[in-house]
Amino acid sequence: MAGISYLNGEIKKRYFEGFANLNAHFKYFDLIDLFDTSAYAKEPGYILSIEDGTITAKRSLPVYLIPLLPEIAKNIQ
Repeated sequence: MAGISYLNGEIKKRYFEGFANLNAHFKYFDLIDLFDTSAYAKEPGYILSIEDGTITAKRSLPVYLIPLLPEIAKNIQ
C-alpha cells in the first residue's frame, strides 16, 4: 500500500506543478487551448485560448481554476 500512497502524492504534485508552470509561462507559447475535463462522463468543454499572450475566453474561468491560474484569471477579457 505504500506504493499507492506515493503514487497519489506524485499525481497530486504533478497536477499542481502543471498548473503552476502554465500560469508562469503561458506568454511564451504561440497557442494554448484550455478545456474543462472535470465533469465525469461528459464531453470536455472549451474554456479559453491564449494566442501570442492574448487571452480570449468563451466563458468565465471555472472557480476551481482561479487559484491555480491567477495570472491567466486576471487577464481574461
